[in-house]
Amino acid sequence: MTRLQAAFDILGISPDSDAATVKTAWRALVRSYHPDMARSDPEGATRRLAEINAAFDAIGASTEADRRGLAEAVARRRRAEAEAAARRARARAEAMRRAGGGARRPDRGDHGGAQATARPRAGSAEPRDAAGAARRPGPGTALTGPDGRAGTDDERAMWDLARKAAIAFRTAREVCSREVRPEPRSVCF
Repeated sequence: MTRLQAAFDILGISPDSDAATVKTAWRALVRSYHPDMARSDPEGATRRLAEINAAFDAIGASTEADRRGLAEAVARRRRAEAEAAARRARARAEAMRRAGGGARRPDRGDHGGAQATARPRAGSAEPRDAAGAARRPGPGTALTGPDGRAGTDDERAMWDLARKAAIAFRTAREVCSREVRPEPRSVCF
């Protein structure tokens, strides 16, 4: 790490910051680390304030070309890190796919989890098939919203999601209400 990069890190700003941003960051740090303001540890604050002032002086003494070169180097390093992270993610996904345990994209209508194991409620207004599972509207069937009109695909998906959330909430409330609570213990022995 170069001295200029360390100076930007001390002030907590990026190398492509302009002079006003540098000065604002320096002032904020000076206010918080001034020995008169940090009464709990004035010696530590004095050391930290010296570091902050040295960083500000180093940035002020640097040329525009130095700062631009540092900003470009930081940008290249960030791009390289992002590319390396993407390569690692692709390699992990490929390894999982080869192992057969890869996460697959769910098909439309495949909700897994609670929806797959939820039991039909008695007296539910949902249409059910012979096995008791909720029937889904087919491709030619129009799903209507709360106001009775057929909507766009996005609206229908939202209505379907809201309906499923309401069913899940009712099911959870019903299950939780069946919870058996123990009798309170007597205060007397």
